[in-house]
Amino acid sequence: MSPKDTNLSLNDDDLRFLSDREIFLKKRQLSDHIIDILGDIEAHIQQTAVDYVHKIPESAFQKRGKISRGENYLGFPWFILDHPATFQKDQLFAFRTLVWWGNYFSVTFHISGFGYDKMDVREFIFQLRKTFPELLVCSNENQWEHFLERPNFVPAEEFLQEIKLTHDRRQTFLKTAIKIPFDESETLKSKVLLFVRTVLDLY
Repeated sequence: MSPKDTNLSLNDDDLRFLSDREIFLKKRQLSDHIIDILGDIEAHIQQTAVDYVHKIPESAFQKRGKISRGENYLGFPWFILDHPATFQKDQLFAFRTLVWWGNYFSVTFHISGFGYDKMDVREFIFQLRKTFPELLVCSNENQWEHFLERPNFVPAEEFLQEIKLTHDRRQTFLKTAIKIPFDESETLKSKVLLFVRTVLDLY
């Protein structure tokens, strides 16, 4: 393709967006604020988790929570807090709070390895769903996708029904999560802490 075949011009909307400094200043300010919010959540999780040190792998407490960020998960920026969390070859144990720009907040419990092997997954999900009727469970063979829609996640009731029919846990890991809409942002910390505490009570 020659240069004359390529449309390199910018239309009026493009130029208005490109010229709008406030958009990018606001994004940076909001990003800093989100990191502060996740830092506050991490501190409260730490306080909560102290009551459950006998249930949490020691390696999950060797480091304080890690906040990661990126610009393109399925096209949108993201922020992740992992705490408490350990990612080892023989054991994965993590609570993950996700802020997914343009989509929603979520908090996920992710476990594999010998901690998972000793779980009664069906009973665990059944009990957790009593507190969180909106509970979702990963049904994907790939445990490293984070979006909560099908085919990656399904409602807990559907997942339990599948286990009942197949008599098989199907996976070598468990990821279970709740979604928190942006318009419920004032409940983010309380829901994350309730989720962490309820999971640890049942685990």
